[in-house]
Amino acid sequence: MVPIVTQLAIDFDGRALVGTVDVSQQRPLALAHGVSSVPTFVFFRGGSEVARQVGATSYADLSAKLAALLGPQTGASDPGRR
Repeated sequence: MVPIVTQLAIDFDGRALVGTVDVSQQRPLALAHGVSSVPTFVFFRGGSEVARQVGATSYADLSAKLAALLGPQTGASDPGRR
């Protein structure tokens, strides 16, 4: 999943902060956000969770979900159309 997350970070640069957390090293953070399965993708807006995807998924699915959560993008190509 790392290559997919890396590509999302590149494609959504300037629109969203995309990153990873090593839950074996950050157990309290994982527990605080109810992460019990890996991979789990948690989407936040303004510090609050707005969506979650549990389990392996594709770049296309994650990109579409992120694009939908961000809303329309003006003046540039939409990375969700990849």
